[in-house]
Amino acid sequence: MKRIFLLAWLCCPTLALADATVPAGATAPAEEPKAVIERSESRPIGNDSVSMLMVTLTDQAGVRRQRGLLWYHLASQQGDLDLQKFFYPRSIRNIATFNEEVRDAEDLQYLFLPAASRVRRVSSKHQTWVGSDLIYEDLQKLNLEDWTYRYVEQASEDGFAVHVIDCVAKPSSNSAYAKRRYYIRADGSYFPSRIDFFDSAGTLIKQVRRSDVRAYGDALYERLVQVKDFRNGHQTELERRWVQVNVGLPAALVSVRQMEKSIEHFAYPAEIQRVVDEATNGMVE
Repeated sequence: MKRIFLLAWLCCPTLALADATVPAGATAPAEEPKAVIERSESRPIGNDSVSMLMVTLTDQAGVRRQRGLLWYHLASQQGDLDLQKFFYPRSIRNIATFNEEVRDAEDLQYLFLPAASRVRRVSSKHQTWVGSDLIYEDLQKLNLEDWTYRYVEQASEDGFAVHVIDCVAKPSSNSAYAKRRYYIRADGSYFPSRIDFFDSAGTLIKQVRRSDVRAYGDALYERLVQVKDFRNGHQTELERRWVQVNVGLPAALVSVRQMEKSIEHFAYPAEIQRVVDEATNGMVE
């Protein structure tokens, strides 16, 4: 599952990998590209977390729409669980999505539509995620064996030294993208500041940028995620307005069954309803 949550990670020695290459004329990297991606993807993010995010969708004409959601995350030995529950606007209130990480296989993903009063399995990870510029694949964790890796260069991004690494999709990946280019901080945090997405023709089709990074204990969480789709001129901005880490989230609250419950029944942690009310106070639909 691809996560928006970000944490620090300590450096450790790496081994050379057969599918990691360095372009001609480039300086050999201090770390192997696959190892850097693996650390970035598997960075610890706490045992659990709860976030409140406001999402702004902007079309090519500059027309904006806002959405609000709660994001519950729970780490598990079998695989991480993530539940997103929308509370704003009224037209999508109580829609929910759920991602269950499956080790060495495709994640299981579900969508709950309150109008139909049922949960359904998401049939394709290429589908758009609730009308945004993200797709369900963007919520999944990268399966490392479905990609090959190439170290491009060491560069600077937002004032930080970064490893620039290309991940090229193997046919087994069934990915919507032919290549992803990662910009991962070289300061030991393995924070992915930026990801560029390319199609099979080598055209840049989408870009994700993460900024305004803040520490919560030893955890680093970005406050702002910007997603640009260059094919249609659309943009999605996710602003994390509230987050708590390691709150002791019960497993029952991050489940398919929980998807079907009304937002009013999301009462953990205790102040979550106050957070939702404050976020929507004064907003006009």
